[in-house]
Amino acid sequence: MTAGHVRFSFEARPGVCGNGRNISTSRSTSDWEPWCEPGPVRVAVELRDRRVVDLDTYVGGRWRARHEPVTDLGEVEPADAVTYLLSVAREGAGRAAERAVLPIALANAETWPELLRLAKEGS
Repeated sequence: MTAGHVRFSFEARPGVCGNGRNISTSRSTSDWEPWCEPGPVRVAVELRDRRVVDLDTYVGGRWRARHEPVTDLGEVEPADAVTYLLSVAREGAGRAAERAVLPIALANAETWPELLRLAKEGS
């Protein structure tokens, strides 16, 4: 795909939840319980000229219909999502590359070695 919108979702690590807008951990107290839906992690990608130009991350909630066409890849394996998002973080530019890190950290996969390597590459 050279241009357009792509979205996919994958399993969040245990304890990660959200309401479609805010992301949190599912901690509560004896007096308070957050309204928080466990996973999945949802990623929306915008492509132009085969490059990722924007990336948004959500947890919970549901996809809404778009006015423009969107390619929905459905649920993918967390490890596959991490591999793709790491390539965006390493090879992308600006905001999209920076925004690829959050969904990597939320994935139900062992991500810390790659996140550490990514941080060292960026310093």
